Amino acid sequence: MARRKDGTVFPIDRSVSSFTVDGMRHFAGIVRDITRVKQAEENRQRLLERLTESNTELERFAYVASHDMQEPLRMVLNFRQIVATDYADKLDDDGKEYLRIVGDSALRMRDMVQDLLDYARLGQEARTFVAVDMEAISVANWRDTEPISCSALPAESEILAPSTTPWVLRSLATAVSWVSA
Repeated sequence: MARRKDGTVFPIDRSVSSFTVDGMRHFAGIVRDITRVKQAEENRQRLLERLTESNTELERFAYVASHDMQEPLRMVLNFRQIVATDYADKLDDDGKEYLRIVGDSALRMRDMVQDLLDYARLGQEARTFVAVDMEAISVANWRDTEPISCSALPAESEILAPSTTPWVLRSLATAVSWVSA
């Protein structure tokens, strides 16, 4: 710290060097006012603390929200099973197909909720990456959709085969499959 002529104290950066002239040792020094640097560091630290608090709150929210979403999903899966069992003889093929779609969607949602829980815990455990089979994901996600003929695509469209297998965090692998649908 240094003191200005008006008596105020301010942070400094100083550098001192020695040198010899005609056998006498001399010293030269540079004093630099770093008030702005210190203020910028303090601002950065405050922002970092706010960001850390915000991330902590977001992790808590993700954890609580994912727990709260599990019960309704269990109910959907349970009632789907009850309907499929108790009304099996009354359901036509379309009804059975609708129940299968509801079940598959609920299972995908359950996996997404689990991924959200895993994501909320990311900072607490080691990050593991896994390969994602995009072809299998495409087949799984598109089996319930109407087929698209190539003639329905715009003329400038081209179908590309992946040249590499993407790697994602294990906890996000299911989310990747859901987003690709």
